[in-house]
Amino acid sequence: LFSAGWDDVALQWDVTAPRNKGREVARHEDDIYQIDIDSTGELLGTPSADGTAKIWRLGTDEVVSLEGHRNEVNTLRFSPDGSRVATVSDDRTVRLWDVKTGYPLWRAPLMLGDPPRLYSRSGWTEIGVDDEEATPPTASWESAVIERAFVASASDDGDTLCFANHDDE
Repeated sequence: LFSAGWDDVALQWDVTAPRNKGREVARHEDDIYQIDIDSTGELLGTPSADGTAKIWRLGTDEVVSLEGHRNEVNTLRFSPDGSRVATVSDDRTVRLWDVKTGYPLWRAPLMLGDPPRLYSRSGWTEIGVDDEEATPPTASWESAVIERAFVASASDDGDTLCFANHDDE
């Protein structure tokens, strides 16, 4: 069993041992949030309030740091095959990384809920819809996101969109 929290440390526990004391397996500069274990059980992923996420090879000193978010990293999840890891941050981006190298593969500055659509460097994607069936963006705000957005967020009701450009305006 693995746990992590506001003490900046991730612990491994042997649940079969009586009066078990957790063994430290990872440490960050700030709180650790929603951790994940890859499908092999060899890798532990730790997202942190320090703005980084890390992938720890258990039983070794090997660690890969995922750096690029501009705020706290809240969640980390491994792909089923263990080759990729996704992170979500308070900077309102979703990022996809190569597990072995920590190289950033993909970033999405905007995700909308109804219908579920995502804007990334690949353009607009309707989630769950084949590319041939997707409707091209037509609204002026969609063009503004394409041309200028670095990060964006929509209100819960979907009526308001706020985005920052690369000049932080």
